[in-house]
Amino acid sequence: FHFLQKDFTLLKQAMSTTVSIQFCGGWGYKKYADQVEEAGKAKFGDKVTFNLIMDQGTTGNFEVSVNGKLVFSKSKNGDKKSDTAGAIAKIAAAI
Repeated sequence: FHFLQKDFTLLKQAMSTTVSIQFCGGWGYKKYADQVEEAGKAKFGDKVTFNLIMDQGTTGNFEVSVNGKLVFSKSKNGDKKSDTAGAIAKIAAAI
């Protein structure tokens, strides 16, 4: 049965959730990315890995993806960068 435990560990790793937060580097959006990350860690604990990606320069981007799927976007969906609760709700729905 030891081999089953190894298989389960590999399956668990493959099923892990990654949330990427890509944000504008020129407009001070990092604080909003930090807020989403903090709220997400409080809600999901170690079940979710957060990656923060800062754009070079001024892009106006604030996008959140779950396992590569865009779920929250200031430019594409009109989501507000300061809507932490909305971002967390969309992350939860995608998980």
